[in-house]
Amino acid sequence: MSQETIHDHIDRRYAAFSNHEIESLATFFVEDVIWHHPEGEFNGLSAVKQFHTNLFTQWPDMQITLDDLLVAGDKVAARWHVRGTHTVSINGETPTGKTVQVSGITIDRMEGDKAAESWIEYDRLVALQEAGIIPVD
Repeated sequence: MSQETIHDHIDRRYAAFSNHEIESLATFFVEDVIWHHPEGEFNGLSAVKQFHTNLFTQWPDMQITLDDLLVAGDKVAARWHVRGTHTVSINGETPTGKTVQVSGITIDRMEGDKAAESWIEYDRLVALQEAGIIPVD
């Protein structure tokens, strides 16, 4: 895929994320995707879809913005930030109504036009502190 095609591909993927279109988002991954995330490893498309279902339930207004995109061989690295409001209980915590913005990075290993393996990193502690779930000390 050309750099322009990859950029368009990632833009469409992130639009599906921001619109909480799980079925559309799923089309950007192979069926047996391996997804490495701070909350655990998710194997297979159904596990990734369930993760996003839970995420969008917990953060119903979550949006993602692409900040940078780099391509090298079969790898695509995206620097992004998400923004959402803590309006639903997470692990039994009372919703705080606070808005959170967190930056992160995703590196995808591509097979054709789909991600076969993804590594996602962000500062989960900062997200929980901004949401008011964990105190800032």
